[in-house]
Amino acid sequence: MRKPHAKTRPSGLRALDACGHGFWELNLLDGSAWFSDWFAAQLGWDPASMPTTWAALRNVLTPEAWDQVLSDMRAHLERREPFDVEVAVSAPDGVARCWRMRGEAERNDVGQAHYFSGGVADVSAAYDAAAAVHRELALLDRGFEALPTAAALLDARGHILRCNGSWRASGAPSDRDYFAASSEAGQMSVEAAAELESGLREVLGGTRGEYANTHEIVTAERRRRLRVRARPFEVEGARRLAVVHEEP
Repeated sequence: MRKPHAKTRPSGLRALDACGHGFWELNLLDGSAWFSDWFAAQLGWDPASMPTTWAALRNVLTPEAWDQVLSDMRAHLERREPFDVEVAVSAPDGVARCWRMRGEAERNDVGQAHYFSGGVADVSAAYDAAAAVHRELALLDRGFEALPTAAALLDARGHILRCNGSWRASGAPSDRDYFAASSEAGQMSVEAAAELESGLREVLGGTRGEYANTHEIVTAERRRRLRVRARPFEVEGARRLAVVHEEP
């Protein structure tokens, strides 16, 4: 079924505008474009004389964003790749924004695209929140790396997510399953490895507040005692475990 012409206001569009997103349609046959009133509110366009060409977006997107939009459009129209891109917006009010643009082409029976339409969501808040989390994690990483104690972060499966320099220098496993590495022959007895895994899984499961125990480690160089301490924490609802190795 063919869509209405881009310049015709479809029935029910007011309801779509109320959802808080913008909508657009590009007529590939005559090059005209239609934008919903959301764009006027976001960009200061006059609702009575809305732009009618796709190039109007070039003035509100950063040069890099405009190039990305054109590149992704071409990939969608020529190779049917998904059109789903986040772009930086140069709004008239000077406030930095981020839009997520998604769309799909309508094609005729032989696959030729006639219309290209979609929506825009302002994802600035989510983008800013993600950037803030990234900054906090960067600070955490620097502090984590500066710890004089060998420390590592494990996920709910017991896989090592990250470890600091002291941990790596001690020869502890740094890029795999912590439980499997602990039970390897010549490192820790089977009984000790089983007790360690059981205790840490109890902490991860929430049935135990923290873990602390001393184990005997056997390496090619020497036999030594290793105190393992662990406490749980959560990151965006996901259970994590901080593990510390100390030599008593």
